[in-house]
Amino acid sequence: MTGESPAGTGENGRSGRNVLIVVNPRSGSYEGRHLHDALHRVAAEGVLRCDLYEIGEVEDARDRIRAALDQGYDLIVAAGGDGTVSLVVAEVMGHDIPIGIVPLGTGNAMARELGIPKRPEAALRLLTGDLHTRTVDAMRAGGRHYLLAIGVGVSPTVMRRTSGAAKRRFGILAYVWHVIRELRGSDRRTFSLTIDGRRRRVQCTEIEILNAANLGGTILTWHPAASLSDARLLVCIVRARTVAHYARLAWSMLLRREQPDHMECVHAERSVRIETPEPLPVQGDGELIGSTPIEVVVVPQSVRVVVPERSESEASARPAQGMHGGEKVGRQSLTQMLSRQPRLCAWSEGLRDLLHRTYGLLGTAKQRVADMLHGTWLGHPLHPLLMVLPLGTWLLVAVLDGIEALTGKRRLDPAAETLLGAGLLAAVPTAEAGATDWMHSEGAAQPVGLTHALLNLASLPFFALSLLARLLGRRTLGRWLTLPGLALAGAAGYLGGELAYDLRMGMNHAPRLHLPTEFTPVLPDDHLPEGRPVRVQVGDTPVVLVRQAERVHAIVATCAHLGGPLHEGHIEDGAIVCPWHGSRYSLEDGRLLNGPSVYDQPTLEARVREGEIQVRVSPPQVPCD
Repeated sequence: MTGESPAGTGENGRSGRNVLIVVNPRSGSYEGRHLHDALHRVAAEGVLRCDLYEIGEVEDARDRIRAALDQGYDLIVAAGGDGTVSLVVAEVMGHDIPIGIVPLGTGNAMARELGIPKRPEAALRLLTGDLHTRTVDAMRAGGRHYLLAIGVGVSPTVMRRTSGAAKRRFGILAYVWHVIRELRGSDRRTFSLTIDGRRRRVQCTEIEILNAANLGGTILTWHPAASLSDARLLVCIVRARTVAHYARLAWSMLLRREQPDHMECVHAERSVRIETPEPLPVQGDGELIGSTPIEVVVVPQSVRVVVPERSESEASARPAQGMHGGEKVGRQSLTQMLSRQPRLCAWSEGLRDLLHRTYGLLGTAKQRVADMLHGTWLGHPLHPLLMVLPLGTWLLVAVLDGIEALTGKRRLDPAAETLLGAGLLAAVPTAEAGATDWMHSEGAAQPVGLTHALLNLASLPFFALSLLARLLGRRTLGRWLTLPGLALAGAAGYLGGELAYDLRMGMNHAPRLHLPTEFTPVLPDDHLPEGRPVRVQVGDTPVVLVRQAERVHAIVATCAHLGGPLHEGHIEDGAIVCPWHGSRYSLEDGRLLNGPSVYDQPTLEARVREGEIQVRVSPPQVPCD
């Protein structure tokens, strides 16, 4: 579908910033309803005047972008994957106009490099107010411009074989099968490589010319020396041939080593040319762009991109605050230290995306399974309840071991073996519930939660080896192996407390106090349109008003899950949907309809009197004196 639809100028009629949003409806994570809802909410504030263009034919899209440049738009926005970003960049080169990015693709490597948030509404809000931009380099090849990477060899062959339907369904995982097939028996090819006029012949499986470090939106980094703004390119010559070689290379990339296994890296100040005996496919920014020979030239400081005032990783590194708003010292320093580790933050983001993709494989069962593991059916999180089972059994093992050591009797050892096995079995659903909660975490909770999980995971081999030693008759060794397992589990438990009580993960974030017990005017009746959430302030509590079928509903605006702004959500079948993580609450009574929240949302009574909407706390929620 190719079309264009204005998103409006807002009710106040103010003239806002003119923006053309170029959308790729075939992008890996594109969901039209969510993007349109986010766009209407932002545009309704009158700050942006948006035209939406959905890409049909590529040439038509290029014509539309060129026309927008002639028409004096203030911003051109690429809503899609890295290929969509490259399409927009290719047309705005040479024009003094910044581009925005709304990441909707499979990898979204460019958005990751620049710290652009994944949620469409959060990305769109970067385009409002004062713009913060970063000027980056580009690469010119075959008359077009690219921002991330241009490669020849295994990667473009895999891209050619992976269907768009598979990418939309499985994300990054769609490439794995084709990577394995391509690497089975893969031979090194001969390349003629010319870097800044110096020619050499190399034998390798692929060559990547990098302008950025991120590998396709994963947690892997090609090389820590790659930079978007250093006015040079990094040429990576990959000599890995087998799955084992690539596994070692991936490990090196995960650790951000300066000299990765099976890869040589060389800087190019001006240009790189690749020639092969037979034409090979070439990829640029995740799209097939032609075949060899190809010449790539660096174009320094040529593109301005709208970015956050500070990256998400920097934001997550801000010191966490206690529940009373004061900054904590001492005990809080571990949380601060973990949240300031860029590699840990990058791993957290990548693993969180992988969990979301994995849940996507469940299809229609995804929500039911997630709600079960969140504990929606319990009314509070399931993970802390399950955590008692493995930790409790292992602590009891230590108690039994202590009794045996003091008495010299071995009658309790069979019980200890049974408890060790039960704890290991209970650890599986406990980890699944914890991972399901963690994949919806934000900010500092991501790296802290990942460290909590890694410590728990590290304790399991000690308990498993302890059980094995006991079964083989090595009881003394088995008892000693239990101790480091308990130490690691205890450290993980400490971080679990930080997550729950300091970062408030899993707690009810919806305020329930300081609501009026008598009807209080909050908004003129004619200021509330049908079916659109409107935020009002009731004392110091934000409240959402929604009119449906001549009835006004009022519900606390702070989502009980992690404090998301419900007034920025959308209305769906008599429910309001949180824009952050998709929790749904009934407008009628605040009842939770699906997670990841596990709590109902507080509601208020609403009525219309003398042209004013009035609210008061619902009688069952009147605070006790």
